Amino acid sequence: MPTRNRRRAAQALLNTSLGSRILETPLPPVLGACRRHSLTLESAVFDFYTTSTSTHNPIPGPDANVWFGVGSTVGSFNIGLQAVQECGPASGLSQGIVADNAGNIWFGQSFGANQIARSSTGCAITTYPTAGATVDLILGPDGNIYFSDGGARLGSATPGGLITEFPTTYGTVDPTAGPGNTIWFGEFGPRVGRLSLDGSPLQEWTVTAAAMAGSLVTTPDGSVWYGTDVIIGRITPAGQVEEYPIGRAGASNLLYGPDGNVWFACQSTPQVGMVTPAGQVSLYDIDDLPMGMTFGPDNKLYVGQLSYFLSVVDLGGSVSNVPLTGAIPYAPHVGPDGNIWFGGNPWLNPGVPTFTGRMTPGGVLTEFQTYGYPNSFLNGYDGVTMYMGMSSATLGVAHVI
Repeated sequence: MPTRNRRRAAQALLNTSLGSRILETPLPPVLGACRRHSLTLESAVFDFYTTSTSTHNPIPGPDANVWFGVGSTVGSFNIGLQAVQECGPASGLSQGIVADNAGNIWFGQSFGANQIARSSTGCAITTYPTAGATVDLILGPDGNIYFSDGGARLGSATPGGLITEFPTTYGTVDPTAGPGNTIWFGEFGPRVGRLSLDGSPLQEWTVTAAAMAGSLVTTPDGSVWYGTDVIIGRITPAGQVEEYPIGRAGASNLLYGPDGNVWFACQSTPQVGMVTPAGQVSLYDIDDLPMGMTFGPDNKLYVGQLSYFLSVVDLGGSVSNVPLTGAIPYAPHVGPDGNIWFGGNPWLNPGVPTFTGRMTPGGVLTEFQTYGYPNSFLNGYDGVTMYMGMSSATLGVAHVI
């Protein structure tokens, strides 16, 4: 049975068991081959739009549409027409996506494509050579795009396409806008760097040796915190490096918490951590390795992990592990309804269906069987719509009223 027909048959069975329905609407030919599938499941309505391959990182576009990465290129979802259009192929794999203030969409390129790419809202794509693969992109306070470059560079791009690359000791990672009109970044080596946008030379700090220094976060006192395999550290506004050992737990996914502390996921141990401004570190056991986390509106930390549990950690360090039906919770996200949404990835348990999960602050868990699982989320401006990059060849749109 062709894949498309297997999908339809499986979805028909799903609809029968859950009392759902399918709605298929052909899209205008100008937007290419695309078919919409809709599911009404309990209090949510999911629409899925066919794409050429998996999608990721939906962002609000300058044309009032939603843009996302897909394969080697980018695509857009026309909210008015409720239709998907993909731009022509670039090369490599699209990595990261961000809009500038001039109406362009920028995206990185990796896997053999040493370049960065820019698309107009009309899908006119221009690529620019770089020293290495480009992955992490941000919009800087000066209106330029800043990006990490695996060729030991930090890059910048003006809306007009002027590319400047600043040499660094190692390949760069996780650029972030910092205090005082600066761009901070980690490196694949014992360095954290800062580029001041006033024209001052790029500066690097040597930190405790580890595989990489990254996952940067700034705090209100002007400090920049970073993680490595063996420490959680910060660079103070005066430029002083302060580091606190964490064994070999590995600190990643740093978050500034509502308690004024910095929280982090552990890369090598089944734990999450917290460090106070005074440098006191606490580690809290969960069920398995963290796979993304976020704070909810209830000031609790929601943690996806490499097991069939979603962990909920309060600010005092109390942990509860909520069991799921055999899929890994991925990329927790606070939806427009104030609930925690996440993807259910059956990677370690192939017999389990993929799903989109929802956890209320009150602890009520719902699993919606969907076309693939979400890997990224974007809340729409209307307060009820959520856009989802999906593991399957679809873009997901959820209405969560």
